Amino acid sequence: MGSEDKKNKYPAVTPQLVDSVQCELGYRVEYHSNIKDLKDQLEKLRDVRDRVERSIEAAKRNADEILPHVEKWLEGVNEIIKEAEEKFPDDEERANGLFPNLKSRYQLSKKAKETTT
Repeated sequence: MGSEDKKNKYPAVTPQLVDSVQCELGYRVEYHSNIKDLKDQLEKLRDVRDRVERSIEAAKRNADEILPHVEKWLEGVNEIIKEAEEKFPDDEERANGLFPNLKSRYQLSKKAKETTT
């Protein structure tokens, strides 16, 4: 196999490989950024949940009916918040204790990125 055959064989694979490696390294390099983005989104979700809960309380005081999909949405949001709090601890020291190695930090960063997108 000549060098010309090798050049034709590898160019199609190389960009895909580079993209894959960049993506995988990005989770490790952007760990803190991904976790911060997740926590920011989680805080926004808590704010919206709190506003909806206050609206529900006001509606109940006025003897208004609360639609089932609103209550179902609220249950889903509470579950998302609970799950995120369990998987992504607030205390950075605790997080470092739970996820000290690169593989765990990679997995956590990837999950945080997937959760916010």
